[in-house]
Amino acid sequence: YCVRLRGLPWEAKKDDISDFLSRCEIVGGQAGIIINMDDRGRAAGDAYVELETRDDMDTAVSMHKREMGTRYIEVFEANRLDVEKAKDKQGRGGGGSMGFGRRDRDRAGPRGFTVQLRGLPYRVTEREIADWVGEAADPVDVIIQMDRGRPSGRAECVFSSDREARRVVQTMHRRDLGHRYIECFYDE
Repeated sequence: YCVRLRGLPWEAKKDDISDFLSRCEIVGGQAGIIINMDDRGRAAGDAYVELETRDDMDTAVSMHKREMGTRYIEVFEANRLDVEKAKDKQGRGGGGSMGFGRRDRDRAGPRGFTVQLRGLPYRVTEREIADWVGEAADPVDVIIQMDRGRPSGRAECVFSSDREARRVVQTMHRRDLGHRYIECFYDE
């Protein structure tokens, strides 16, 4: 049984997460907590936690929107596959980057199933876009499209499956991100 925590303070450590979930039994103690890292090896603001029982998972999910310090934490039931991917990325070093950021990107061809986003706030970050679309499916990559060196209000989100890309369009098209509604398009 697994949950995903989103919105964690950047400085959150495994101790803070186990304190937050103190009413739950975590598999292997702190070994059952996987904090996702960005491409620079810093905490990305989310984590996966493996739990002993279904009751522990239900208890954790009931803590959705409770506060850790000054931030409210979103708690979702997680897919075992996502947890294993996060563990693999940590095991390879490099902190488990999901590929967000503009550096070292191969733009030569598609690396997955791409959803086009239009109408984004100009100051939105790739991490914020990933968190927003993450309500439907977790992207493999997010690329903010630039126009003469400035954000254009458009981005591409790359997903690992056709099904995920379709779910994002179906779920997130014309939903608000901040005060703007975002259009989502997918061409197979």
